[in-house]
Amino acid sequence: MQSAGDARGAVPAEQRTHVVSECAVDSLAFSVTLFCSEAALVVLVLLLRRRRSVGGELGGPRALKLLTSGFFFSLWLLYLLMSGLEAYDVIKGF
Repeated sequence: MQSAGDARGAVPAEQRTHVVSECAVDSLAFSVTLFCSEAALVVLVLLLRRRRSVGGELGGPRALKLLTSGFFFSLWLLYLLMSGLEAYDVIKGF
């Protein structure tokens, strides 16, 4: 009977293969820049939505709530679209 500390099915060190994961720096820089830009827009919108004149703490009219959530969703779609196009070399990154 094996104890809980035993490594069942463990591969001996000499039989392990080393896998290297690579990511192009320009692709990563493009995605990070795009993400940070969109994150700054989101923070700005959230700060504006917290104003008392709008309803404070993301309250307010239903139309404004839907508009804000639609804007956030469109930013997500834009990020996916732009990152995908750049990853497949349809558009040029940095």
